[in-house]
Amino acid sequence: MMMTGQTLGPSLAPRGDKHRVLVFQGSESFQTGLSYVAPRLARWTGGEVCRDTSQERALAFAASPKVVVFTLETEFNALEHVSPSQLPRQLVAIVDRLPPPNTLERQAALFCLRRATTAIVPTRWYRDYLRKYEPEVWDTIHGKVQLLPLPIDERPDVPTTAHELASWKKRQRDVFCSRNGLRHCRRLFALMTRACPTKQLDRVAHLCNQLLQDQSVNVAIAVRLDDASGSDDMRSVLNLRQLADQHPCRMVVVDNHAGGKSFPQSELLYSAADWSCHLATFEPQGLSPLLALRAGCLLAHTSVGVLSDLDESSPDVRRLRVPIPHTIQQLASVFHDVDEDAIIDQLRIACCEAARQYEWPRWAPAYRQFVPSA
Repeated sequence: MMMTGQTLGPSLAPRGDKHRVLVFQGSESFQTGLSYVAPRLARWTGGEVCRDTSQERALAFAASPKVVVFTLETEFNALEHVSPSQLPRQLVAIVDRLPPPNTLERQAALFCLRRATTAIVPTRWYRDYLRKYEPEVWDTIHGKVQLLPLPIDERPDVPTTAHELASWKKRQRDVFCSRNGLRHCRRLFALMTRACPTKQLDRVAHLCNQLLQDQSVNVAIAVRLDDASGSDDMRSVLNLRQLADQHPCRMVVVDNHAGGKSFPQSELLYSAADWSCHLATFEPQGLSPLLALRAGCLLAHTSVGVLSDLDESSPDVRRLRVPIPHTIQQLASVFHDVDEDAIIDQLRIACCEAARQYEWPRWAPAYRQFVPSA
């Protein structure tokens, strides 16, 4: 039995024939939070990525791979018709987005989790969320949980001194603004999201209006339409574009075709940004905060998202020591509440906390010299 919270590594499966490992990735996950995870899992384990179709899934089980990795966004009917003797030696579940309670989808997910030999959770925050708010899920997986770190060698080279950090962020910001036709600014607010009802893009437009009242701030929004986007979401995206047209040198809305939180595009956006907020059901447990923090981008808490205000008083959030507005409307006032030195200090502290939470060995000592309590 694995130790709870053990970090996932290359030893998930022995290397060898590439068909020993088959990584299932649901169509939704290919577009969102785990779009960069499946290829890395496959590479670590000597396997291959399988896009989720019924035919491919059937072929996968027929080929009897040694390890199958799946997400909770795939369709699980196939598993219900496979006897335990036909299951692969290791069945790995990526626990990212859970189906709603009291639904057939939730029951199917729990069925698969019971059969899984390993359950991967993205972060410690999400693991703690499951333990506290999803007892049924936690009781199913707690003895077989592993954390999922991001590869160290693909992390941006963020400086580790206050002066270098300030200079690096300014260079990244200037490059981003030049490429997107924005004037140079003191601060850049960035947001990466998909268009769906839970993101409440109408409130994002209201936030952008407030931010643009500060002449020192530019706004960059990367948005993507997907299968969950309805007519109201498309209208909200159109409103954002119209707002950007009214502020051609200060706001840009770009299409995010690269797959949700795809690594290169996220790093580009967040490394240029000083501030961002995470429009998600689970905040700050999601993967967007992870990508933002490790690119030196501060997070501001919002009330967007079904459960986003659950953990405002949690120790994990307080330790970040960044301004955490209670509502999205209050975010605009943050820029007037702190000076440049305070922002640099908060960036150091936030990145140090991220290094600890997500186990980046090379980062933690560098930031710890600035933050003795970390």
